[in-house]
Amino acid sequence: MKRSQLSRLDLLQALASADTQSSLYLAEALGLVCEFTPAVASATTSAEDTGTAKGLVSTTELGNSTEQSTAVLPRPSFYLLQAREAFETQLTASKEQAATSWSAQPEPSLRVPMHHFLGRVRDLLPRLKHALLAEQCGRQLDIEAMVAAVSRGRYLTHLPRQAQRRFNQTVHFLTDRAIRLTPYWRDHDLLQRLLLQGLPQHKGDYAVLPEGSTEPRQHTPMGLADWSIPEPGSALVIFSDLGALERYGDAAAQVWLQIGERLHRQQCHALVVLPCHPDDCDPRLRQWFKCVPWQMSSSISQQEAGPGAQPIERLLTVLAPAIRIEPSLLRQMRLSMAQFGSEWQWDARVEAGVWQDPALPERHSRAASWKVDSRQDYLQKFAQLDAGQQTAALEVIKTWHTGLSEQIWFEELTSLDAKARQLPSLQADIQAANAYYQQLSQSCVAPTCLDEPLREWLQRSLKRLPPTALADQVLGQSLQQLQYQVFEGQRLQGINPQQLPRSDLPVQQLELAQQGQCLYLLPFEPLSARPLGFSPLAWLRLRRPFVQVLLGAGQALSLTLDKPLALPSRETFEVISDCERLCFTSWQRPAWAEALGRDQYGLFMDLVFQNIPQRFRYIPPQTFLMGSPVDEEGRSSDETQHSVTLTQGYWLADTTVTQALWQAVMGKNPSHFQGEQLPVEQVSWEDAHAFIQALSQVFPDLTMRLPTEAEWACACRAGTTTAFAFGGKAELNRKRVNYSGEWDAFNAKGPTKPVKTYPPNAWGLYEMHGNVWEWCEDWYASRYGAEPQTDPRGADSGEERVLRGGSWFSNGRGCRSAGRSGLTPDGWDDDFGFRFALGHLSSGAGQEQAGRRVTE
Repeated sequence: MKRSQLSRLDLLQALASADTQSSLYLAEALGLVCEFTPAVASATTSAEDTGTAKGLVSTTELGNSTEQSTAVLPRPSFYLLQAREAFETQLTASKEQAATSWSAQPEPSLRVPMHHFLGRVRDLLPRLKHALLAEQCGRQLDIEAMVAAVSRGRYLTHLPRQAQRRFNQTVHFLTDRAIRLTPYWRDHDLLQRLLLQGLPQHKGDYAVLPEGSTEPRQHTPMGLADWSIPEPGSALVIFSDLGALERYGDAAAQVWLQIGERLHRQQCHALVVLPCHPDDCDPRLRQWFKCVPWQMSSSISQQEAGPGAQPIERLLTVLAPAIRIEPSLLRQMRLSMAQFGSEWQWDARVEAGVWQDPALPERHSRAASWKVDSRQDYLQKFAQLDAGQQTAALEVIKTWHTGLSEQIWFEELTSLDAKARQLPSLQADIQAANAYYQQLSQSCVAPTCLDEPLREWLQRSLKRLPPTALADQVLGQSLQQLQYQVFEGQRLQGINPQQLPRSDLPVQQLELAQQGQCLYLLPFEPLSARPLGFSPLAWLRLRRPFVQVLLGAGQALSLTLDKPLALPSRETFEVISDCERLCFTSWQRPAWAEALGRDQYGLFMDLVFQNIPQRFRYIPPQTFLMGSPVDEEGRSSDETQHSVTLTQGYWLADTTVTQALWQAVMGKNPSHFQGEQLPVEQVSWEDAHAFIQALSQVFPDLTMRLPTEAEWACACRAGTTTAFAFGGKAELNRKRVNYSGEWDAFNAKGPTKPVKTYPPNAWGLYEMHGNVWEWCEDWYASRYGAEPQTDPRGADSGEERVLRGGSWFSNGRGCRSAGRSGLTPDGWDDDFGFRFALGHLSSGAGQEQAGRRVTE
C-alpha cells in the first residue's frame, strides 16, 4: 500500500487486531512511534521500548528529536498506592434512638424587631400636605377685587371672595408594586395611612401598578378592576420611583410617561413620593408630576453620586450570613453599617440596587433568597472584613431574626468561616448551635427518624451551607452525617465517608482504575477481563459504594460507580472510603528503568541487562487473607487462614528469572531443562541471593531481594480468595498451569515451559502456579497462627526456607495459592526457581548469607 493511501484508521485497525508488526510499520509511515502501553494511554519513557507497546505519540515529542513539537498527545500521570490506613467508624446512636422520630425544634422568640422607616415622617408629612393644598374660594369678600372692578366701570355679576389654599376633597392613591421597590413597600403603606388620617374630608380610591404591567389596577370591594383616570381637579398621590431606580433598561419610565400624559389631559393633580432625588427621574416626567423626595438628604442626584456596584457589593457582603433578607433587615443593615465611615454611608437608592442584584434571584414581599453559589462567594468576602464590622453585621441579623425559629440563626452561624465563629460575642450562640446539630445527628441514623417539616428544612439548609461548614472540625462530622441520611446517599459532595456512622452493610471490594487522566470506581471482578483501556490502581474495601477523593490543593470530590473524576497532572491525592484511606503519589521513571507505563494489569517498569528485559509489576499495600479456609479441598495443616496487612508497596518480577538473564548475570547456566526463555532451575536459596547480589553490583542504586512469603502469597492471589487465582479446583487444567495433570499424583517427566506460556493473573504475573517452585525470603514455619499480622517476616530462625507455587512435577493441590513447602537454603532441584522483588529492604540475614556464598 502506498504511503499516500494510509490513514490513522488503518493504524487503529492494526492496533485493535493486536498486529504488532503492522502497527509498527503503519506508525512509521504516518510519522508516529510506539511509546504507550496497550489498551491505555500510558507512556513509556524510552523510545527503545517499541516491542510490546501500542499506544502512540508524535515523533516530535521524543527528547532526541530536533524538531519543534506542534501537536503532542497528552501524557497521563503515573500513580501508585503509597500507603493504606484501615479504620472502622462507630455508630453514634442506639437502635432505640434510630426507631424514634425526632422533631425537636428551637422555639422562636415572640419579640419582633422594629422597622426603620425610610425617613422622618414628621418632616415629610408637612411637605406632602403643602403640596396637596389647592386654591379654593373662601367665605370672606375680596374688597380689593370689588373696588378694582367698579373703578374700571364693570358690573359686578357676583361678589368676589378671597382665595384660600385647602385640601382637595378628592385624593386618590396609586402605589407602584414593582419588585425593585419592595424595600419601600412597607414605607408606602405607612405613609398612606398617615395621609388618610390627616386629610379631613377624603374621598377617593386606591390603585396599584403591578410588576411588569403598563396599566394600573383599582381596588374595589369585589377585587381588582380596571383603573379609571381621576376626575378633573382631583389629586393623585403616587408612591413610586417613576422608573429611576430600574437597573436594566427604561421600560418603567416609558410606562410612567404614558400615564403622566393621560393625567395631564384629565387635569388631575399628580404628586409623586420618591425614594430618590427628583433629578434621578427622566426629565420628561417632571412636567407631568410634582416630585417630593422622601428624604430631604437626597439632594444629590444619582447621576452625580449614585450607588454603583461597590456599595451594592458591600451591602451584600455584610448580608451574606443571612439566609433570607427581609426588606426591613436590608434597611437596618444599611443604617447600622454607616458607623464605619463614609464608604459605608449610602442613601435609600442602594436598597433597590441590592433587590435587583442577580445574587438574589428569588425576591418576594416578605424576603429575598440567595443564589447558593453567589452567597458562598459573598461569605468569603465577609470573612475578609474586620472583626468590628463582622460583629456589627451579625448583631443586626440576629436582632432582626429574633422572631424566627432559632434554626435560622443556627444555620447562619454554621455558614460562617472558622475565624468569624471565634468572635467573642458569638460564643454562647455557637455552643448552642453546635449542641443542636450534634444532638440532631446522633438521633438521625435513618431518614425515618425525622418528621417531615424538620426533614424538609434540613434538605433546604444543607443545600445552602458552604463547603467550609462540612469541613468544620467541630460540626463537620454531624453535618455530613445529616446530609448523608437526609438525602439518602444522593448528595455526596463534601461528605467524608470516614465521618459517617458505621453501616451494617457487608464489606465489599471495588477496584480503583485509571483511564488516561480519569479515576474510576469499578466492580471488582478478578476472574474477569477488565474493560478495555482501564488500568487498576488498587482495590478498595468499603460498605457504602462511594468514596471521597482529596486532591493536592485541598479540594474534596466524590467518586461513585457511575461518575469518574479527572485527576490533576502529577499531584498526590487520597481516596477515602468508610473502611480505609488510600494515599497515592505520582511516580516518575527512575534512572535505571528502561520504560515506565500502565496497562490492563497496572503499573510496570522494565529493567534491561545486556538487552535482556525483566518487567516488574507494582503490588500496592493492602490487607488480604493468607492461608486457606478450612473447607478448601486439598489444604494442609500449615495453612491456617489469617489476616495480613502489607503496609508498603513493592515491585515484583512478572516472571521467574529466565535462563537467559541468569546466564548474562552469572556467566553459567545450572538448569536441567535448557532454553533461554525457560525458567532457571536447579538453583538454591543461596544461589538466588548470589544472583541478586551480582545484579545489584550492576545497578547499585536499585534494591533487589526475594519477596517475603506474605508478599508472594498476596501477589499470587491478586485479590482472589479461591484455591487458584483463576478459580477453584474445577477450573484447574494444563492449559492454565504446568503441573502433573493430576490432583494428587506427581509427574516425573517434565519439562518446564517458557515463561509467559500461561495466562497471567489479574496483576499481570505469569506462572505463579506450577512450572517451578519459587524461593521466598522467610524461614519456613510449620504454622502461621490465626491472629492478624502486619508485614510478617516469617520465623526468626529455622532450618528451611519457604518455597511457594508448585512446579511441573507437583500435583494440583500443591499448586494452590496457599500451597507451601520448604527446604534448606542450600538445597536445589530441577523444579526450583525464583523471581525477585524491588522495594523496601528485607531482613539482613539473607543478605549476609548471600555474601558468604559469593565469597566461597
